[in-house]
Amino acid sequence: MATSPSVAENPPPYITADQNEADEVVQPVILVLTGLCICAETSGMTRLYELSQDIRQPSHGESKVSLSRVAWNVRTNADGTPRLTQRNRHIFDLKHLPSLLLKGFPYSLDPVSRSAAGKLGLKTLPFPRSGFKMVRLEPENGEGLPKGYKAMRRSDREAGTVFEIRKKRGHYEWIGPDGCRLAVEDDVADERKLIITAPTSRATADAMVASWSLRIWHNSIESNPENSTTCEPSSLTAAASLQIPTALLVPTSGVIHDVEFAQTSTDDTSGQPTAEEAAALPCYENVFARGEAMNPRPSQAGSTEPQLRHPMIQMGSHIQRRSCQ
Repeated sequence: MATSPSVAENPPPYITADQNEADEVVQPVILVLTGLCICAETSGMTRLYELSQDIRQPSHGESKVSLSRVAWNVRTNADGTPRLTQRNRHIFDLKHLPSLLLKGFPYSLDPVSRSAAGKLGLKTLPFPRSGFKMVRLEPENGEGLPKGYKAMRRSDREAGTVFEIRKKRGHYEWIGPDGCRLAVEDDVADERKLIITAPTSRATADAMVASWSLRIWHNSIESNPENSTTCEPSSLTAAASLQIPTALLVPTSGVIHDVEFAQTSTDDTSGQPTAEEAAALPCYENVFARGEAMNPRPSQAGSTEPQLRHPMIQMGSHIQRRSCQ
């Protein structure tokens, strides 16, 4: 446990006394990202949050960064003089999954503290708007899926917007669900700042700082072409150049056709069926999304239909259901 010599020399904001953390109101403050620390600019650069790694540096593969809030409390020494004590509380894990492992949102926040705002995911705003939004995530229960489909384990669905991060005149503005501005980002000379402009609850402030950190980390990773992913949950369909094996498509009729799609890139049409071939194909179910092993069926005497030759390998949704014409 770290201590500070006196309250007068280093007075951090948010001294909570003995009040309930959930009832705490965070006043407007300027936060500055410096290395692994997020500090309050107006209080002598007092540490308010700490990260487990530098989010301004790109990472490779599956990654996780821990975010802790630094809690400052006033204690009384034996001689009656006050002193500050520091305690770190782990509140969020920032997570990034590479494209091949995606089952949902590539960039997300997992809550660790019970007082946190819940699991959140980062999405890009739809065109023509520029920016991002943080959405609340809930486990996918499979309701509303077509017959024969079921939700994959650990998949999430969007359950409401928590923040919109709108790019405006070269900077980002943070907008709450009620449409009110909560904060503004200011990046000057490679110094990243989050200026909280309105009083907020402790849970909202923590979620905003974690989301801000996640967006900075996202930009650092995406600036490296080797790590590029998308913030959309459908990004699994854009995974890089996978060779999809023959006979992994099952039509709704139950008859298995020997169809091979050699690539998934939307820019290269080689290996895709011609218009005449596509018109002759039935509508296919997404057997990848079932998460079940498909066993080969025994050949029927006299049948000219090719049979499934490979057991089903649980992957992501690389093959989408084709609509009937």
